Amino acid sequence: MAKKAVFLSDIVIVLLTIYATYIMFTRAGDGTGLMSAGFNNLKYFTVLSNEFCGVVAAMSLIRGIITTDELNFTTLKFIAATMTGVTFAVVAGFLQPVYPEMNMYKNANLYFHLIIPVIAMAQFLFIYAGRGVLSFKRTFFAMMPPAIYGLGYILNILINGFGEWPHSNDWYGFLNWGWGVGAGIFGGIILFSWILGCALWGLGRAVTGLKKRAIKK
Repeated sequence: MAKKAVFLSDIVIVLLTIYATYIMFTRAGDGTGLMSAGFNNLKYFTVLSNEFCGVVAAMSLIRGIITTDELNFTTLKFIAATMTGVTFAVVAGFLQPVYPEMNMYKNANLYFHLIIPVIAMAQFLFIYAGRGVLSFKRTFFAMMPPAIYGLGYILNILINGFGEWPHSNDWYGFLNWGWGVGAGIFGGIILFSWILGCALWGLGRAVTGLKKRAIKK
């Protein structure tokens, strides 16, 4: 049952990622907040997190097709769930309320901001979290993607300069209030990623416990 659930959910994630990527390349802007075109969209954490999630799902899917041996993808699935989960939370809790004139659930963003993150988190909680291989220490892996992204973001500005809008290298505008505030924002996002990772880890253990008690009954 678990293998079938993994297989089906991986297919869904891969197909949705491919479809959303196609939309992203063909329908830029249109009041969605995703204003770049083509490969330029790969500068956004939203896009990178969802593409990573799709690649991990594809790897898991291919592995399941070519062999019956089980290769553990729990850590990668955890990282994918936290990366897309951060995107989901930031958009739902901050960006959409602050910028109500932008429909951040339109076109590709419907999948990148909502559908794929929800499926990725649900897949981890109800399938992977119960495999017992993700120790609490591994929750710190949740901090790595935003930390690496933030470092690249800042290095790009230091090397190439800020540029001018709409071609600014500070495309999120995090440094509009100075380097100190910008560093604080990045630090906050990294911390939030870890908190979300801990929440997924804890909820996963709770869900697994409930399943075990239900089976015993």
